[in-house]
Amino acid sequence: MPISCSVSAVIALYNPDPVFLKMAVASVLGQVYPVLELVLVNDGGETSVIESVLPNDNRIKLYSKPNGGVADARNYALQKCSGDYIAFLDQDDYWYPDKIGDLLALIPEPGMPCMVVSPVDIVDDSGRIDTKNTSRALKTYRIKSSSGNLLRGLVSDNFIHSSVPLVQRSIFEALGGFDTNVQPHDDWDMYLRIAVAGCPVFFADRPLSVWRTHGKNESGNVALMQRSMCRVYRKNLSEIRDMSSRRLFLLCGILTAMNRAGTLLYKRGRYGLYRKHVGRQMTMALRNLPSLNGADASLLLWEFRNVTIPLIKSIRRYLVSLVRHSK
Repeated sequence: MPISCSVSAVIALYNPDPVFLKMAVASVLGQVYPVLELVLVNDGGETSVIESVLPNDNRIKLYSKPNGGVADARNYALQKCSGDYIAFLDQDDYWYPDKIGDLLALIPEPGMPCMVVSPVDIVDDSGRIDTKNTSRALKTYRIKSSSGNLLRGLVSDNFIHSSVPLVQRSIFEALGGFDTNVQPHDDWDMYLRIAVAGCPVFFADRPLSVWRTHGKNESGNVALMQRSMCRVYRKNLSEIRDMSSRRLFLLCGILTAMNRAGTLLYKRGRYGLYRKHVGRQMTMALRNLPSLNGADASLLLWEFRNVTIPLIKSIRRYLVSLVRHSK
């Protein structure tokens, strides 16, 4: 890949851990294939910690804006980027040194509008690799990336971590940037739109980014994550033309809504309301189970397992709520 292909790295910031941020920034600036710039957007948080850990490097561009969420910060950053490709990194994650070079090497033609992704290594807050979860994530990534159908792989959930993608900038111009109404799943929504639009996507086989799990991860807010997932399902259902993928997408949306009812109602002892919400959804879910077709055997097995488990869980909760509500 010729050096004329430039890369802008983007990190959206909100009161980051200084140790994690320092490591994230160093991983960007230390790439074997140098980035053109590192665009940092402080989304309404404190600036002193950020400034205290930034090295003296003229590639760093730090901006501040009122708080609007991660999608809004990413869109702000896109307006400031000048590279041919945009690479994203979360404030508490980091890249391996050969990430950018290896992803660029997968692009057949320099400057080609496309997205390139890789799996991730998962580490805990002490920096140790979580072997069990990393292996599980890698298996899911390989099943879905090798299926030859990105949309089908994304329909059931997001297997592309937000610190992974390298995307040609014209794609964002064509698709309109990240949707603030579905954050923090705005990245998944973007990948779905990229798949629906038919943009080429290339897959690296080994982890090139590291996802750090810790107590302050936004993914730990179950109710927030379920709400944004429901919004992604509602928004994108009409855009999916392949009927097999569309029915699976509908089924997964129903199951997510059932899980959300479990979080907001069942766990709070509001059993009557829980049954009212879940009863109709359960019937719709059972009607859409035959949609598990139209994919290769490995992906079908993954889908079947990840559909039946939450469905059985909701059925069990429904039956238990009958007993508890009658007491």
